[in-house]
Amino acid sequence: MSEMVAMQGPCKKLTWKPGAGGVAEGLRRCALCCLSWPEQLCCPWPAEEQEQFAPPSQLPALCLPCDQLVRRRPSAQETGLSVLARGGAAALGAAAAHLSDGEQEFQSVLSQKVFDLGEGRSALLLSLASRAAVARALRLGVPGCAVDYLPDAEEQASSYTVTVAPAVLDLRHSAPAQQSADALGAWLAGAGCAVLRCHGHCVELGDAESRLRALALNGAGWQGHVMKVRDAQPPGPMAPAPLRRLQLHWLRALRGLCPAPKRLICAFLGEAPVMVPHDATSIQEALAMSPAEVIITSGTYRLAEGLRLRSRVRLRGQGGATLELCAPIEVQSEFGAELANLEMVGCCSSGCAADSGDRCPNCPRSLVRILGSHLVALGRGLVGSLGAFGCCSWGKAEVVLDRCTLRGGHHALDIRGGCGVRSRAGKQVAGLQESEECPPVPLGFDLGAWLARCRAHGAHGVPKVEPQGFRPWSPEIWQVLVQTHVRMIDCDVSDAGMEAINLWRGARLHLQHCRLQNCGQGISASLYESRARLADFEPFQEPYDLVIEGCQFADFGRHDWSSAVSLGRFATTGFYRESALTKKCVAGGDLRLRACFVGNTVRNCHAGLLASECALEAKGNRFESIQFGAFQLFNGSAVLEENELVNCAVAVSIRAGPRDRTPGASTCQLRANTLRSCDVGLKACSVQGSLLQCDSQAERFLDNGDGLLVQGSGAQLRLSRCHIARCQRGGASVAKEGRLELDSCDLLDNGRGVVVAGGSSANVQRCCFQGNTGWAIRLEPTPSVGAGDPEVTSITENVFGTHLRGNAGRKRIRVDARDQAAVVAGNTQADGEAVDAVMPGKMPRRGDLEAVVAEFGSLSMA
Repeated sequence: MSEMVAMQGPCKKLTWKPGAGGVAEGLRRCALCCLSWPEQLCCPWPAEEQEQFAPPSQLPALCLPCDQLVRRRPSAQETGLSVLARGGAAALGAAAAHLSDGEQEFQSVLSQKVFDLGEGRSALLLSLASRAAVARALRLGVPGCAVDYLPDAEEQASSYTVTVAPAVLDLRHSAPAQQSADALGAWLAGAGCAVLRCHGHCVELGDAESRLRALALNGAGWQGHVMKVRDAQPPGPMAPAPLRRLQLHWLRALRGLCPAPKRLICAFLGEAPVMVPHDATSIQEALAMSPAEVIITSGTYRLAEGLRLRSRVRLRGQGGATLELCAPIEVQSEFGAELANLEMVGCCSSGCAADSGDRCPNCPRSLVRILGSHLVALGRGLVGSLGAFGCCSWGKAEVVLDRCTLRGGHHALDIRGGCGVRSRAGKQVAGLQESEECPPVPLGFDLGAWLARCRAHGAHGVPKVEPQGFRPWSPEIWQVLVQTHVRMIDCDVSDAGMEAINLWRGARLHLQHCRLQNCGQGISASLYESRARLADFEPFQEPYDLVIEGCQFADFGRHDWSSAVSLGRFATTGFYRESALTKKCVAGGDLRLRACFVGNTVRNCHAGLLASECALEAKGNRFESIQFGAFQLFNGSAVLEENELVNCAVAVSIRAGPRDRTPGASTCQLRANTLRSCDVGLKACSVQGSLLQCDSQAERFLDNGDGLLVQGSGAQLRLSRCHIARCQRGGASVAKEGRLELDSCDLLDNGRGVVVAGGSSANVQRCCFQGNTGWAIRLEPTPSVGAGDPEVTSITENVFGTHLRGNAGRKRIRVDARDQAAVVAGNTQADGEAVDAVMPGKMPRRGDLEAVVAEFGSLSMA
């Protein structure tokens, strides 16, 4: 057996066995609370006189909350705190031994006194040195021992009157009958109390010792009841005000119990929710109590100053609860929050209509403003012998809106993250300098206190510290970064003057089965991470910043720029996003937003989904009656699968421009989408030679004005196994030095098939052309000026239909005069007959000219 190692710290003496099992690798067990914690967040606190006798690996460790709790010194204000323990003699001795295990400079127990209550019962009065010692005493788990806190010292008691009553869960008139005063006095006298007189449940005692003996009987059994013994409430202003508006749903009788039995019962039943009936003031009073749940009964509540949610609370409406908001509901919590079954309506102090299209300055800027859902701590330390940044997190709490209705306001929902896009907002992360010469500036964030709060709020598992092997310089040199994660489920948002949902400063949002309609804008998201280095840590590695699934967007046409979803640069109006970014933000890192758009319906909008410098995935959506563009993509990457776009001006528009911040080519992948009855099906445009690569497979272009357009020297569009039919003007058009590749595609019954302007190029192979009114494939002549050196155009192994309807299908391939000869070979009709290209305006070669002259000469001689 390994040798016992004793370590005498500055505040506490702990005995610990090295090599204790049962703890996973990378974790250590706290010597005080016995919970497992990451090794980086344990404090061995080596004492100067003991450091030379025990190696660091054998020193006992405390987690940061316990370390800060134990290091506290008793102060003059904290002396004289008393607890009363009751139980058998052996149990009381064990409790006293646990509390007395300490050094003289941090002596927990100042004095103790034992009372004999008769019938084998005893009580122990302990005077403790600090509130930390009281907290430890109340946490004792000694079998057969119960501990209560005495808020008043015995010498400060003005009277020795106690109330004795059965501890039932309902103290209404239907409660059990009161016991006789004589029997009650006899029960107390049997415990050694000097009883003067009894009146109902009140018993007046003769001295302080009798009071303590009576309080020690709290929770004891008598005549088949568990008795509740407490000090009588003093008259006057000290008595608690009656709860006129607040009603505890569960355990109303527990309000009078001492902390120990109340804590034991609440451990099984949870915290009591608070009901708020018919009074706006009651909501604020209920939130001030920091309950787990606040229930708002049906009715209308006018909140002139809004609400502030700073703790983990569930605010739930019960059957038609309406909140008229003149100021926003502000949520800033470390452990998340929840709003459920509430109707929130913007209310203007000037009296304008809540659903008015033009908002006055007095309307609330937002109905709900979410500023934070959880925290992530950042600090400096060592990994081995090298300095490094570190990150500590414990879960990712969310702010949840469930079955809520939001109507009115400039923004219905304003969601802000902790990333600083303005100088004043970036101060909280300003200490994280890239240079190793600039240490972080402490901002007063108490990491240990935060971890203790996380544990008290039921955080699961253990805190996570990155990178592996990171050890902070000091528990005090930490900075906090606010993270905002929001989830909306089955909510309705309407009649907002500007954006229905405004998402910015690094916040993340997940929408499920929501309905947004009749607002100036749907969802505006502009999420730029403040520092690229943060992306290396797990708390910041989310697959998507924005997830929208199963939602409905309708009637966004109030402004010319109104759209259902706007991501990136398009998310701001009136100024460019570059003006809001700091130099650090612009300089480095991948600044693209990651969005997922699945199973949604968008109709009757000026624009559908706009994305600038974003990574977008869209699958299974339907866009209908879009006045401008359904998908408008600029300088980003996108994957569009199985979407249906009907009656849009431009179904999909992809544009690549100068890329100052996000290097690389703009890319887009199209899979099995249907583009029908649009003015233009697909438009790919490159500006100033910027690279644009688009790959399409199994696409369907039906009944459009133009099937697809390709423009720009850097634009390359590849189509494979696509179906282009009944497009009035043409199936595919390539201009301005663009490049088009068609492989195994069908072009049927279009105005023209494929038109390649001069200076552009195409590769058309293994395609089927049938029923096109104009030329199936036409290569226009190269312009005399302004054209570059295009790639070679190849037209090979294509099949042309033999079924003719008037002129439809008669025109096959036309190649006008070009600088570079096109490769035309292997093209046939459906019956196998070869198809050659028509080349009007081509000058005959010299040999052909001599043969023609000789033929005409022989005819004349004959």
